[in-house]
Amino acid sequence: MKTRTSHKIIKLIALAAVFGATFLPSAVFADEPTWGPTERDTYTMANPAGYAAFNSITDNPTLGDERKFVRVAHIPSDCDKETIDYSKSIEGATPSTGSECVLEFKQSVEVEPGEQYMVYIYYHNNASSTYNTSTYDVRGVAKNVKMFSDYPDLILGERGEIEARIEYRKKHEDTDGHWYFDDNSTNVWAKAYLTNSDREQIALNYVAGSGRHYNVGRMSTAGNILPLSQGHESDPMVPAKKNISDSIFTNEGIYLGFADGINDEHEFGFGDGYVFGCEPFHGIVTYVLQATGYRGEVDKKVSVDGNTYTESVTVEPGATVNFLVSVKNTGQTALTHVILDDTLPEGLTLVPGSVELSREGSSTWDRQEDSDIYALGTIGSGQTVKIRYKAKAGTNFDCTGRIVVNTAKITYDGITSAGITDEDQASVTVRKTGAECDTEDPKMILRKAVSINNGKTVAENAVILPGETAIFAVALQNTGTTAISNIRIKDTLPEGLTLVKKDASIVYTDDKGMILSGKTLSEDENILDQVIATLEPGNVVLLSYRVQAGEDFDCTGKELTNFVEATVGSKKVTADAKVTVKKSAAECPEPNCKTNPEMEGCEELPETGPMEIAIFSMIVVGITGGTIYLIMAKRTLKKMTDSVMNDPTDEGSSQNL
Repeated sequence: MKTRTSHKIIKLIALAAVFGATFLPSAVFADEPTWGPTERDTYTMANPAGYAAFNSITDNPTLGDERKFVRVAHIPSDCDKETIDYSKSIEGATPSTGSECVLEFKQSVEVEPGEQYMVYIYYHNNASSTYNTSTYDVRGVAKNVKMFSDYPDLILGERGEIEARIEYRKKHEDTDGHWYFDDNSTNVWAKAYLTNSDREQIALNYVAGSGRHYNVGRMSTAGNILPLSQGHESDPMVPAKKNISDSIFTNEGIYLGFADGINDEHEFGFGDGYVFGCEPFHGIVTYVLQATGYRGEVDKKVSVDGNTYTESVTVEPGATVNFLVSVKNTGQTALTHVILDDTLPEGLTLVPGSVELSREGSSTWDRQEDSDIYALGTIGSGQTVKIRYKAKAGTNFDCTGRIVVNTAKITYDGITSAGITDEDQASVTVRKTGAECDTEDPKMILRKAVSINNGKTVAENAVILPGETAIFAVALQNTGTTAISNIRIKDTLPEGLTLVKKDASIVYTDDKGMILSGKTLSEDENILDQVIATLEPGNVVLLSYRVQAGEDFDCTGKELTNFVEATVGSKKVTADAKVTVKKSAAECPEPNCKTNPEMEGCEELPETGPMEIAIFSMIVVGITGGTIYLIMAKRTLKKMTDSVMNDPTDEGSSQNL
């Protein structure tokens, strides 16, 4: 069903923030592993490993828990990235800039368009240095040590994951007590996050040439590590630095380690990809990401004369109105495959031959085919594409009138999994006028809507999770020709919703949506019972407030209806909006006979594991083995069912297949 909520409500809910309404922060991330494998041995600095093992010490003096070995930090514009003091740049550090830059590397950092961020990846072979020598079969040394990393090209939701993986081969002891390198690789991984509480679309790009690898000793020029850019070939224990190649972001990865023997104490001249055990041989890899805004915005307006465009107009049945849709790239990255969906709602029809398009920098309007869907192609950063057309109102409207809302939606870059990327609305109130509509009674239109995204879009109903919040908005318009006094607006919250008093406001506008006055309602006011002293003809009063759902809701959910009424003397108008509160799909798996044996059709099924195994086998064999095997699987299933249900059947029978 098409929404009939006034477009004024959408804009004025957002404007409520101007008058002091504060909106809640983004949800906290659900608990999930930020490193792995989660099941692995751990060590301390005082009790290291007896063989090669990476990033499993829990009391590292610099990093703390090494399992969280990926960190990220914002880089101030005046920070010299080549002079960062990594020994001080830990979580809780006080950032500083200049010739000795200190960053605060954390597991989670808020991302902003136009800023740069450094990714920090720590590696440490936790074996004791005792096991680096031939006396102990060099079992403390790791071989073929590689690092891989990945970051999101685009952050669409509340965060983007940065991940790194260290892969290596270690020695194992055979039955004769000899240690040998295993053919299979072992790996550890960890994540850090760039959070995006504003839900902006942000593109991330690797800053070419920014990758660095730091450790002590001499690093190889072979493999994927480029020539040494700084360090001391003559003194292998002085920190060295190298550029790294972009292959860290591919399946090829980069080698970690040393080209030659570390010192005389360690007797071996290993090649690239060998990492000795003990803290002095740890290293870090860093690289820089550039964040750029990536967003398209759509703006929709309507006009009676084709010259002055606003968010809403009022016309007679059968009148023609003009729509103007502007699609702008407000980000720093070009948008491609931009699609505009501008389907007219019931009550409005397109005037044939009226669709025209104009691009940024052009003074002409090009005729377009009549359609609801428009392919706009590529829109560069800061560029705008406009479409205009005419629509005719229907004739089936009475003296009360009806608000017809027209929504324009855009998607771009083929990102369909994220849904609609932006939308905007304009509204047309179609109402009869004249002698047949003149009465002595006050003329009022009351509408109610709900928003779950802080007023960006509204509807007559919404679905939220237990404990989540939504904004209700009540709009009352004087549609008559004289002022109305002493209007009482009374709102009744249903059981299950509670008022968040700090987020409430009242705003007065004229018939074009221009704000006349407004204020934040104080917490000691009766927010849901307001008396409006005077409402001039055409003007609108908007009451908006936030509610929070209770926690006592299940997977079935419950629809809660919020009623509002406006009364003047004996005249009353009413409206409502609905919120359904139910648990998330993740918390509510589809019921089955194992979890809900009382379900219809479950009475003949066993409750034990073999049944499930047989069902699985039937499906797999049926797919891969052809009809005859499917029949055999069914027979097996039937016999197992009968066995569990204590109802034996002749083994040779194929009945009930």
